[in-house]
This record gives sequence, C-alpha cells and structure tokens, in this order.
Amino acid sequence: MQLGEAAWLSHFSTSIDGIDIMSQFVTTVRTLTNKGALAARDAAEQAAIGIDRRLTIAGVDRASDLLVLRRMDGAVPVSIIRRFSRRGR
Repeated sequence: MQLGEAAWLSHFSTSIDGIDIMSQFVTTVRTLTNKGALAARDAAEQAAIGIDRRLTIAGVDRASDLLVLRRMDGAVPVSIIRRFSRRGR
C-alpha cells in the first residue's frame, strides 16, 4: 500500500511526552512568489533611479532559476547565461 505525502506524515507523526518528533526532521522552506519577485524588481529599479544608475536587474529563486529580469533603458546589455554560469550553474 502506498501512502500519499500527507497520509505518510500523519501516519508516522508521533509525539513523546508532548514533543512532536517529526518537527526535528521536517522544515519549511519559504519561497519567493512571482508577485514578490516583481515587487523586489520594482524596488530595485526605484533605488537605481534614485542613485542615477541604469542597471539590469535579475531576481532568482534558491536554485538560481530566473524569476524576473529587467534591463533599464540605458543599461549595458549583459548575458544572463554568462552571469549565472559564474555562480556554478
């Protein structure tokens, strides 16, 4: 019998003396949403304008997968592939 993920966790989730044993082995990873990535991009663009810079702004997730990219007018063109390859991707 195969159990789904939720069923598996509830099946094996136990507590001893009121302490949840599974909490020692399960973590929650917060992930940036598309809406959050767009808000961060917009904030970065406004900050760049504030210091009179023209930048290419990239937002990535924990795996370095591209979420947003914005090249401001007047920014020097860059290769996104080249930039990520420097990070080991």
